[in-house]
Amino acid sequence: MGVQIFSDGVAPVIEEICRQIGLLQTIDEMTDWDEDRCKLSPGQRIVAIIINALMDRQPLHYLPRFYSDMDVKKLFGSDILPEDLNDHTMSRALQKLADADPERVYARVALRAIMEEDVDVSIIHADTTSMSVQGAYEGREEGLNLVHGYSKDGRPDLKQFLYGLGVTPDSIPVIAQVRDGNTTDVAWNGDIIEMLRDRLQLD
Repeated sequence: MGVQIFSDGVAPVIEEICRQIGLLQTIDEMTDWDEDRCKLSPGQRIVAIIINALMDRQPLHYLPRFYSDMDVKKLFGSDILPEDLNDHTMSRALQKLADADPERVYARVALRAIMEEDVDVSIIHADTTSMSVQGAYEGREEGLNLVHGYSKDGRPDLKQFLYGLGVTPDSIPVIAQVRDGNTTDVAWNGDIIEMLRDRLQLD
């Protein structure tokens, strides 16, 4: 009988951190899924994507190959095989996350991590950047308006969306948002305080 050798790298560390900060539990609590019919919960599937993104950043359809030399039973459960981590199951998890409002899910995860690690959030630095996109986009794409706006990456010829991030003085992200490409910093900054109060319950 041959001996199978696994090479997990830092995957177990990433998975454990995701558990400790409540990421996996929060996603499972805030998404709509059937525990009796799913081999992997949405939280587990998102963690599988995060591990890949931090270690290798392969496309979703390569995930079974990425996990082929890892001890996936130890990472995700005794009945899980690498082929269970395919692009179809991952895309369904991403859709469930989208349906649950990713910004609100992220805020809940951030709050749990802040409480777990006792992070000082008395000062939050918030800023935005623009992300240009190639191709033709007409109207709104999944609720996001990809349009021309003030380009911070020097591509005013391309349509774009705006990405806003709020971080602590130690650069720990506590809130993140994606907005229409023509959103101004003034408009976004006006919303950030109320958003922090509502989603992080800082008051």
